[in-house]
Amino acid sequence: MLVNPVSRAAPAAVLLALMLGCAAEPAAPRLSHDRDLQPLWDAKCADCHMGTQAFGGLFLDPGHAYENLVGVPASQLPTMVRIRAGDPKRSYVWLKLKGTHLEAGGYGEPIPVVLTDLEEARILGWIEQGAPR
Repeated sequence: MLVNPVSRAAPAAVLLALMLGCAAEPAAPRLSHDRDLQPLWDAKCADCHMGTQAFGGLFLDPGHAYENLVGVPASQLPTMVRIRAGDPKRSYVWLKLKGTHLEAGGYGEPIPVVLTDLEEARILGWIEQGAPR
């Protein structure tokens, strides 16, 4: 009996492709400031950064937060921007959240907001993804 070597290899190749596909990490979901971050600012930051309050000149009101965060110099460290798209280590707001802003030359207390691990991951992922609107 003659066996076609291609027909034997094909199932193995398909199986290997399926196994490799399953082993690959799924892509992180694309985050959006307006959809994923603004609700967080609304819930956690309203007391200090919305309405008539604007500690550090940072208003996080809906419709204004994005423009007040991304690419804007930090009032406590003007050589660094509040959010540098794609670079959390050079984003002052991220450093303030993590309590490492003093090491970068900033001042004041860390942001006094208690975030869950998921909320922190959302902010970090958004910055790493380029801080999309």
